[in-house]
Amino acid sequence: MNDDQPTAPRRWPLVIALLATLAWLALAAVMAADGLAPGTGVAGTSVTRAAGFALAGAAPLAVLWLIAVTMRDRFGARAQTVARLSASLDASDQRIAAAHAALAGIDSSVAALAGKIDDAATALAGQSQLFDSVTEGWARSAQRLTVAGDAASAAGAALAAVVPEALTRGEQLAELLAQA
Repeated sequence: MNDDQPTAPRRWPLVIALLATLAWLALAAVMAADGLAPGTGVAGTSVTRAAGFALAGAAPLAVLWLIAVTMRDRFGARAQTVARLSASLDASDQRIAAAHAALAGIDSSVAALAGKIDDAATALAGQSQLFDSVTEGWARSAQRLTVAGDAASAAGAALAAVVPEALTRGEQLAELLAQA
């Protein structure tokens, strides 16, 4: 329902008030006819007495009509409020549906991203194992190189110990060859 177009006021409170007014007037007419001139007609009544009957009859009717109009206006306003709330609720439902669709799209994107992260983690785990094996190979090579270096140092030390004596013997051999 559109807020720019107000709803028509309800008519049933006015119909009830009209029926109550007609019943009241009929009852007031019977009472007035009997009370103004019981048995003699209207000739023996005074204007004051007639005015009192008219005012006594008008007061309850005014209250009935006031109640009827108030009920009509309240129910009309209530109907407009319900229509506005219904339209607001429909708009909220549409926004919730759009948000739900957006969240579903985000959910699928997050799931796809999680799959890619899992694939990258698997590949990284394979690379990590390869890195670990290369590192272990380097460690073994370094150990072997250390052993070989230690052996070369020992051989160099042994050679250094033998070289002075070999020089001495070489000189002695050179002297003997020179004498011969």
